[in-house]
Amino acid sequence: MKLQFIGTGSGQTSLKRNHSSILIDTLNSKLLVDCGDGISKALLKNNISFNSIDSILFTHYHADHFSGISSLITQMKLNDRKNELKIYTHKNLVEPLKEFLHTCYLFEDKLEFEIQFFGYEFDKDYKVDKKLSFTAKQNTHIRNKYKVNSIDENRFISASILFTGVDAKIIYTSDIGEKEDLFLFDKCEPKIYITETTHIELEWLSEVVNFYRPKQIFLTHISDEDERKIAVFLRNQTFLDTEEIVVTADGQYVTLS
Repeated sequence: MKLQFIGTGSGQTSLKRNHSSILIDTLNSKLLVDCGDGISKALLKNNISFNSIDSILFTHYHADHFSGISSLITQMKLNDRKNELKIYTHKNLVEPLKEFLHTCYLFEDKLEFEIQFFGYEFDKDYKVDKKLSFTAKQNTHIRNKYKVNSIDENRFISASILFTGVDAKIIYTSDIGEKEDLFLFDKCEPKIYITETTHIELEWLSEVVNFYRPKQIFLTHISDEDERKIAVFLRNQTFLDTEEIVVTADGQYVTLS
């Protein structure tokens, strides 16, 4: 199984980094986790065929994690895709996703390939293929903090994900709202723990190490201005019980065995 960081930037558009996206390749299938603005160009830059992607999983619908979906499906259409595409999103967000695609004039029954929408629920296990499954837990990143009444309360949803493979567990916090979101899953000793850097205090990573004992921690969702701050922090840290803490870059990959 291979994990590749397609986009490692924050919500601020950068010339150095693409917006958030991770590709999990199990050899049986390719799962794209989030597809932020510009995902099609990011995949092209990494020599990844649009039609090689079997499924897409969304953690939440902020533009830097979500808004590339319409462009990606358009590219699949233009590249004569025939094979089915599976899209996993929270059950409350399936209809908003369809509405978004329809607004972009992408209609499921008019494409040359089938899209299957799967509405996941929190705290349930879902199988992507025979080598990979995932469990989602709700975090506090998205809340109705502005007291908006025009949108249903049940659409304010953001998830962290535990991926379980044949040989490894991977935790992806995605974006979080508070410190407690770093510890949503049981002490499962994941091989890889992926977290963002925009909404966390880097000092919290020592508690992550003590709680999960991961083999590696990968830092993503990095703004240009935060890169230097992260580098200084890592030079001065003293809590390294993991093999290493990695500051991710677009295109970087790790093979899990």
